[in-house]
Amino acid sequence: MGKWLHAYITGIMGLINKIIPQTMTGQINLLVLGALLIPQIFSLFIFLDDRSNTVELAYRRQIAQQVITTIKLLKSTQSDEHNRIFNIINNRSFNASIVPSSSIKAIPKKSYSASRFKMMLSRLLNYKSDEIIIENLPKNTKTKFQNDETNILSNWLIYIKLDDQVWVRFIIRTATDDDTITTSDFFIIMGLCFFVFIIITQIMNIRLVKPLINLTKDVTKLKQNKDYKISVQNGPLEIKHLAKNFNKMQKHLNQFSHDRTQMLAAISHDLLTPVTTLRLRCEMIMDQALKEKFLQTLEQMESMIKTTLSFARTDVMNENTRTVEIGALLESIADDFINLGKHIIFNNNQHPILLECRPIALKRAITNILNNAFQYGNIAHIESQKDEHDLIITIKDNGPGIPEDKFEEVFKPFTRLDPSRNAEQGSVGLGLSITRNIIKAHGGSLKLQNLSEGGLKVSIILPLNG
Repeated sequence: MGKWLHAYITGIMGLINKIIPQTMTGQINLLVLGALLIPQIFSLFIFLDDRSNTVELAYRRQIAQQVITTIKLLKSTQSDEHNRIFNIINNRSFNASIVPSSSIKAIPKKSYSASRFKMMLSRLLNYKSDEIIIENLPKNTKTKFQNDETNILSNWLIYIKLDDQVWVRFIIRTATDDDTITTSDFFIIMGLCFFVFIIITQIMNIRLVKPLINLTKDVTKLKQNKDYKISVQNGPLEIKHLAKNFNKMQKHLNQFSHDRTQMLAAISHDLLTPVTTLRLRCEMIMDQALKEKFLQTLEQMESMIKTTLSFARTDVMNENTRTVEIGALLESIADDFINLGKHIIFNNNQHPILLECRPIALKRAITNILNNAFQYGNIAHIESQKDEHDLIITIKDNGPGIPEDKFEEVFKPFTRLDPSRNAEQGSVGLGLSITRNIIKAHGGSLKLQNLSEGGLKVSIILPLNG
């Protein structure tokens, strides 16, 4: 039972989550609309019920006054004056006439409203209940009587005994709703109110939500430009404070990163001095074999220091962005490797692709990937394509690939999957770290994939909108 109830509640909550808008604008509209609509619905039912009772009571009192006045007037005048009185008082809504007692054959079935009205007239006229007959007809009923030409739109049909010979028949058409607010009028007015409400809500959403959307876009731009300043000109004070705090946080992070990389650059630079000194002292070693071993070790140390220094400088790089044609950039990189005797295949996209980037840094990142490709293989393929939002640069090689559980590890600084081989080639495991830093600085990402036919596929994904 508990599991069934939990599953049922989970299903209901899932359905509610699907119905509720996911955007802030939609949720604000739904919340405010619900807060206004629910009370309005209750108010409508209360209004209609109370209005119906109030209007009905007012109409009955008005009709009762007219009927009582007419009966009293007829009783105080001679019968030959009755027609003249009828001609004076009869109108479109009120028609009185004399009918013989013989025409009163049966009492029609009375409604609750008619019964209440009959009790009121009986009390005011001091009549017995069988001396008054009332029928509440549907609105605008066409009433036609036998041996009579009367065809009047009526709501009330009333017979009141005048004497033993005659009764007075009243055909009364109550006031129409033409001059009062009907239910349809109420809905029209409420619809207009909601229309105005939607316009006002949209204006408020623009003032509230649009600054948040712009703030989100500005925060995204921080990935491409660490010195970008978020500015919120319009919107609530809280959003302005949030933007100000973002700028403060970005400033502190930049300062921390700058200090860290500067310290690393300083240490690496300072280490070059003793390495140079050791190289000079090695020249004094008379044993040639020992001398070559010392020089080889010093070359590896110098390579590590220079690579570390390059890594630190990459982190504080401040190259200006500009728009380049990505096909031309890739072609120049391919030509450089071809001139070095490397087998590289470049599939140029027929349609020019423009990208706002730091071209020197981006060229360095792609070059690092190609160096790795030729370090483990002898053929590299490079191509570019774009979709609606991104530029995708793909580099494939015919090497052994990388174990999938090492995909993330290879991007960590000083990581070498084959230490002995990399050491021989002077690698210290910073190439892919530098590459990922550059790609991230452009707001992009790197994706690794082993090919089924062998080799590694590296995808560089860069946003086209900068």
